[in-house]
Amino acid sequence: MMDFAVKQSRNGARLGRLIVQLKDSEVTVQTPACMLYTKGASAPHLGKDVLKRLKNVPSILHVPITHM
Repeated sequence: MMDFAVKQSRNGARLGRLIVQLKDSEVTVQTPACMLYTKGASAPHLGKDVLKRLKNVPSILHVPITHM
């Protein structure tokens, strides 16, 4: 289950949090947030070794259904 809670709204922009209920836990992502684009669930031009070095990696991945 997924829920979006709005904290503040100003001029059409919304500040809030996205809450995702998993089987055994809950994940909360503050919004607006950066989303890591993926192609086939792999970030283009970003190897595992580089990804490990990055700090504050986004919690959200975008995996287009056409790439699956």
